[in-house]
Amino acid sequence: MNNVGALALLLPAALSTARRHAYAPGFLLMPLSFATLLGGMTTLIGTPPNLLISAFRAEATGERFLLFDFAPTGLALSAAGIAYLLLIGWRFLPAQRQFAQHAAAFEVADYVTEARVLPASPLIGVDVGRFTTSNGVDVLGVVREGRRVFGRLRQVVLQANDILLLQADTATLERIIEENGLGLVERGSREPRPDSAELSLIEAVVLPDAVVQGSSPSSLDLRRRYGINLVAAARQGRRFEGRLRDATLSTGDVLLLEGEPSQLRTAITELGCLPLADRKLTFALRRIALPIALFALGIAAAASGAAFTLVVVAMVLLRVIRPAQVYESIDWPVIVLLGAMIPLGGALQDTGAAQLIAGSILMISGEVGPLVVLGAVLLMTMAITPVLNNAATVVIMAPIVISIAARMEVSPDPFLIAVAIGASADFLTPFGHHNNTIILGPGGYRFSDFWRVGLGACPRIEIRLDNKVLW
Repeated sequence: MNNVGALALLLPAALSTARRHAYAPGFLLMPLSFATLLGGMTTLIGTPPNLLISAFRAEATGERFLLFDFAPTGLALSAAGIAYLLLIGWRFLPAQRQFAQHAAAFEVADYVTEARVLPASPLIGVDVGRFTTSNGVDVLGVVREGRRVFGRLRQVVLQANDILLLQADTATLERIIEENGLGLVERGSREPRPDSAELSLIEAVVLPDAVVQGSSPSSLDLRRRYGINLVAAARQGRRFEGRLRDATLSTGDVLLLEGEPSQLRTAITELGCLPLADRKLTFALRRIALPIALFALGIAAAASGAAFTLVVVAMVLLRVIRPAQVYESIDWPVIVLLGAMIPLGGALQDTGAAQLIAGSILMISGEVGPLVVLGAVLLMTMAITPVLNNAATVVIMAPIVISIAARMEVSPDPFLIAVAIGASADFLTPFGHHNNTIILGPGGYRFSDFWRVGLGACPRIEIRLDNKVLW
């Protein structure tokens, strides 16, 4: 399956395992993300770059790559990557600094939430500086009568009904709200629930294609539409600016949602988020055996050149899945990429830009041979991917390497596969691939953690202010 889907399937299980064995989530999530990137390289359908490269090959040679044409290279790289993580890479994981925290290690990064100063709160008349010092919490702002209080924040004296923008871990937030007479703004902003309603809290991460991406909590109106509350949110690496209700949610944000369990499950599914909890799912034997058998037939058919479409039709006819699920399960961003970006690559060829760049690369490399040029193509692709994204990198590099192969009078296949591998092998940044972005918050990672593990770099440099790590 697609590597993003594989991560979504295994992420809750990894977090559950971390909690059960008192590991920090950061000890498991980065290796999990890297493993899905490595595994995606082994088949045609494992990652969008492979599909795009196959389309470029069809234009250049008249034949597409088959399902397992990437397997020899992909399996070798997967074995090498997993061996590195098991023997060397795990030593550079940030989880080592969290082992002593045990239970607290499971908590994601600090949340940002809004709390109202209730009329009977002992904080009335207390300045923000004293409140933050005595409670160990960051106050990002104070909202009074609908307006943000500006000036020296630590000197602001709190009044009844002031709204505090707080940043802390979940345990600290719970303690502060209980001890200081505060009330969560979102929880109290709507009509009260019946006393019989059983409320639960669940963490969910925003996926790349989530409905909530690009929206604000106020525009989503989760309480009216789904009967749930967004209690708090966490964004690793930077703070939410302004009020939480007006923040724009993006991929990798971790949301703390409150509601009845059935409503939470429905809302999280419809919003396209991923619950960070072990999902207790049970299926009838027929619902397990039929998909496995059909999937095995599908792999055999795809390996021989037939389409997966017949398998999907069989699943619908046998009522394993509903027809509506077929439409919902299509990865539409990949379809758009195939339809919109391939003409861009064609334009590079038609205008002569690809040939010009290819000639420049060969002129610089001199008479070094195709293997050295192949290595240079791989490194160049890996360098471009974090700056753009893997699909755009393929569109730019594929026409160039086809021209390079033609000028060197060698097969374009190794160069095309090198581009596909390089576009999928982003182990140095959290934003070059969606999987790394998704685990950033739940794993409690910093930007530097990725290149340290990806490069196997021992030195660690930290910039601190008031005993807090800024970078």
